[in-house]
Amino acid sequence: MTIRNIRIFLAVVHHHNNVSEAARALYLSQPSVSVAIQEIEREYQVQLFERLSHRLYLTDAGREFLEYAQRIASIFDDMDRELQGWNAHGTIRIGASITIGSQKMPAYVKLLQEVHPGVKIFVRVGFSRDLEKMLLVNDLDLAIVETPVHHPELEAVQYGTDCLDLVMPTSPWYAAGLEMPRERFLSENLLLREKGSGARDVFDRVMAEHGIESVTPLWEATSTTALLHAVESGLGVTVLPRLAADSAVREGRVYRGSIQGIAMQQAFFIVCNRDKMQTPLMQDFVKIVKENA
Repeated sequence: MTIRNIRIFLAVVHHHNNVSEAARALYLSQPSVSVAIQEIEREYQVQLFERLSHRLYLTDAGREFLEYAQRIASIFDDMDRELQGWNAHGTIRIGASITIGSQKMPAYVKLLQEVHPGVKIFVRVGFSRDLEKMLLVNDLDLAIVETPVHHPELEAVQYGTDCLDLVMPTSPWYAAGLEMPRERFLSENLLLREKGSGARDVFDRVMAEHGIESVTPLWEATSTTALLHAVESGLGVTVLPRLAADSAVREGRVYRGSIQGIAMQQAFFIVCNRDKMQTPLMQDFVKIVKENA
C-alpha cells in the first residue's frame, strides 16, 4: 500500500463514495481508482465498500481504515510541508472563533510577526464546529476557541477566561453598572448569540442551573457586532463576553451591567489534533496566546 492509494481512497470518500467523481477530481481513469482501492483490500483482506442499490457505502472495515488514512495523510502533509520549506521562513495556519478572531487575533498575529518577521500566517475566523473539522483533516495547525472540543482526536488546553455581562441601551430605563433583577431580565427583549456558539452555550447552561429552562430570544445572531448595534438602537438587551463589548462600552454606545444573583464565565481553549507534531512556530504562537490571555 502506498500514500497514493491512501489519497485515492480519501478522495473517493470525500466525493460521497463516488468513484467516477473521485477519478475526475484526481485526473485519473476510473479503473485506476478502482485498482487502488482493490490493492488496499487485497493487502488487508477486507472489503472497504459495499454496493447497495447502485451506490457505494463504507463497511465497518472501511470506516476503521478511514480513521487511520486521515491520520497518515495528515502526518505526511506535515512532513512534506516542513521539509519542502526547510530553508524558508515557515507557515502557520491558525483558526479562531468569531469573538477571539475579531478582538484578540490581530494582536496575537502582530506579536508572532515580531518574533518571526518572515513567517506566513494564515488565519481562519469562523464557528468552532467548523474549525474542529478543519483541524481533523489538517487544514489548520491549531485553533483558539470558546467551547470545549467535541472530538476525541482533538486536544484542548484552557488558557484563559472571560466574564459574560449584561449589555444594555444607553437610555433612561437603564444605567451603567445596573444589577437587573432576574424577573425584569426575563421580561426584556433578549438579543442572543446563536445556538452552538460559546457565549450561548454558557448562557443556556447557567440559566438551566438557576431553574430557567426556556429562554426565547427576540433576535439570534452569529454576529456580535449585529447584537451590539441592535442594543445601541434600543431594540433590547444582550449577554456577551466582556471582551466582545469592551469597545462599545468605552465609547459610551452601550451600558454594561449584570443580572442579579447570576454570574457567567466563559473559558478559552487552544485546540490541536492529538497526532499533530508541534513545530517551533506553533509553540511560539501558543506561548504568545498564554502570555497575553
